[in-house]
Amino acid sequence: MSHLEVSHSGEYEVLHNDGVKYYGRNTTNPEEPDYHVAQKIEIESPSVILGDWSYSVINNNEVKIVRYEGLDSEVTIPTHINNLPVKIIGKSSFNTYALLRKITIPDTITKIEEFAFSNCENLSEINIPNSIVSIGKGAFGNCKNLVSIAIPSQVTRIEEMTCGGCKNLKNVSLPSSVSYIGALAFSTCSITGIIIPNPNTQIDPSSFDSGVKVMINSQIIDWVIT
Repeated sequence: MSHLEVSHSGEYEVLHNDGVKYYGRNTTNPEEPDYHVAQKIEIESPSVILGDWSYSVINNNEVKIVRYEGLDSEVTIPTHINNLPVKIIGKSSFNTYALLRKITIPDTITKIEEFAFSNCENLSEINIPNSIVSIGKGAFGNCKNLVSIAIPSQVTRIEEMTCGGCKNLKNVSLPSSVSYIGALAFSTCSITGIIIPNPNTQIDPSSFDSGVKVMINSQIIDWVIT
């Protein structure tokens, strides 16, 4: 296997023409699913490359973005590719893309898969449409310049590491639909307070850093990691 260097993103290796494995800067334990030690991620092989987009056709002529191939700092996900609707932003499709500063997601998209925007260290602006029903684990992990994020109203689960390591993230808006917040979901952020609209939401003890004021059912809790 050949090894190539990617600017600002660490090392990757080509896998027998059936995909790409991306590695973060710290590969001490690449299998550990933690934003401090990057998980080894296999990117599925695209069936088509058109312009700036690698994509596959799934589920009765719907498009899933596999990888962004361009060099723009402000990127708009297309609503259609070859007259087919774009429905999914695929696993690791923007992972470690250091140039990305702003992403615009159309309301054709229903799913953001795991690690889709992780390690996009300069990403500072994103609007997630209400068409989104699912956001995968680590989707925005380690996006160090992200300041605010609003989770759309159809999402029910905030998976592990969703925004873990977003050190400048201060403002998080959660809908009442959220019933689960996973491990490290908002850890190592700049959040000082957050409102949980659904009082029945299951919250992992490591979801927030100690000292974050969490308001649940009109009661403020000083969060402490135990």
